[in-house]
Amino acid sequence: DRWRWTQTDGETISLPDNDSATSFNVAIEMPNTKGTYRFALDVSDGTAYGSLDYVELVVDNLQPVADAGLNAEAQAGALVTMTATGSDPDGDPITGYQWTQVGGPTVGLSGAGSQNVSFIMANDLQDPIVLELIVFDGAAWSAPDQVTITALPAPGCCIFVSDDQTQSGNGTFGSPFSTIAQAVAAADGSLPIIVDDGTYPERVNITDGDDADIYGGYTSTGTQWKTSNTRYGAVLQVSADYDRGFNISSLTTKRTIQGFHIQTTQSSGADIAASSIYGVVCSACTIDLVGNKITMDGRNVNLTQGIHINSSLDVQVLNSEIIGGFALKNEGIYAVNGADDLTISDNQIQMRPKLTQSNQYRYGIHINSATPSPSITRNRIIVPGAADETWCVGIYSSHALPSDGGNIDYNVFDLSQNFCTSVNAPVYTRQAQNWTFFRNSFFGNGQIDSSYSNNLDEPAQVAIWAQDRDQGVWGMYPISRYNYTHQIQIGVWGRVWGNPAGLGEWKLYRNVQQQLSFGCRAYYAGDTYWDCLDNDFDGPEQTWGTCNPLDIANGDYRLSSTSICRNGTFYDVGAPDDVAAPWDP
Repeated sequence: DRWRWTQTDGETISLPDNDSATSFNVAIEMPNTKGTYRFALDVSDGTAYGSLDYVELVVDNLQPVADAGLNAEAQAGALVTMTATGSDPDGDPITGYQWTQVGGPTVGLSGAGSQNVSFIMANDLQDPIVLELIVFDGAAWSAPDQVTITALPAPGCCIFVSDDQTQSGNGTFGSPFSTIAQAVAAADGSLPIIVDDGTYPERVNITDGDDADIYGGYTSTGTQWKTSNTRYGAVLQVSADYDRGFNISSLTTKRTIQGFHIQTTQSSGADIAASSIYGVVCSACTIDLVGNKITMDGRNVNLTQGIHINSSLDVQVLNSEIIGGFALKNEGIYAVNGADDLTISDNQIQMRPKLTQSNQYRYGIHINSATPSPSITRNRIIVPGAADETWCVGIYSSHALPSDGGNIDYNVFDLSQNFCTSVNAPVYTRQAQNWTFFRNSFFGNGQIDSSYSNNLDEPAQVAIWAQDRDQGVWGMYPISRYNYTHQIQIGVWGRVWGNPAGLGEWKLYRNVQQQLSFGCRAYYAGDTYWDCLDNDFDGPEQTWGTCNPLDIANGDYRLSSTSICRNGTFYDVGAPDDVAAPWDP
């Protein structure tokens, strides 16, 4: 009824599923080391095991090693030849080669079974060709080795732009335009726009009919266009004359903007003679913003927004860096009025402290007014703030969001240098429904607000701050799972103003909150219910007396399972094995 394998001699080998009631087969990976490997099989009839039987495996030939060569670049449409090499630890000759394409647009391989393989380079600048090579020594095939070949722009593949031009050309390989705006005006969507490293002080308007994918990250030698060694080498300058970098409107064809540094012309601390400054504005558009850097400098401006998204469908902000400004109101990303199917992932959003103004507002991401189901994942959001500043928030979700909510997952919020006096929170939600929070890490400033007991409307730092302002039901069924909170005064805060119908129902599962005061706090919460299951509320200065992790004023709650308070007397049952831990992308 059972078969049990053990190894008795030779270099140790992992034996998966070596004690099985369902199979007498066991799959092993032999090491690339010569020697004899001995294994024993024991069989049971359900009552007892019998005598052992043995088998020996002898490794007398070592696996060869394949070398597919160095990664390369080639002009689109060019003939590319890659040469394989191989070696063998035993000194045996390499007698066989096999090339296989495993990535990129499909190309026809000529000589796939020989040492030299050839193909025509595809005209796809963003998706490189990946080849895999294995070699044969007459007895065994090698492990695979891969090589990547990236396409370079060729004549006719693209519309070209270079600021090196003394006078503007016609956008061709050897005679590029001198501005991005000229290239966009000449585009019909059939060819991408390739931009040389350089500085472009202009506003670029993009709309249906005047649109294309636009890529920075290239450099021109006059006779050849190559990928640049400088990250964000193409700089689009924003100034009072050009109050936004890319201005995208009424765009129904999905486009990509990639590889740019969009920045204000003034240095840090200088004045800008404009009321509002934007890096990218997307109004009624669909766009992918990938791998860009946006830096908003200057002061005495009413508003700076790195990215402004309004009434748009299918917008992605990915792998980018946004550095906030010094205006009275600063927002890294702002989405409003039905910015549907919005994805914000794998970015770093770094807001900056004030220079001279007081009462500043600073939001890493602001989701506003009927923006359904945004997905905010794997971002690092850093929001510092001084004591005379007003709102300092990582993600602010406000005003009548649709009932299908959205997700905030795998983000890191750093408010360790945040001391704002009013709203001071990694996440602040108002009149928003059905958010889920999963495996986020919240890091606070480690301070307790001494005026907290007399200032229930505006406590010190709160990891997730939920609030309604005279709008009826707030936050139906928000769910918080596997989040980690450290050095923040309150884990979750619920607050209703006016005539509330309640905060809905909160579900908190397996979170770790190393807060300084309350795990959860509800105030004027109406018919609010808190479901807490296997959370770890642990802090050095618990203030709830008998160590109840919930403190409820004028609201209702229920505990569906015991939560933990290590430093008190409240049912210390020990933390589950899979509660949240600090997470960092």
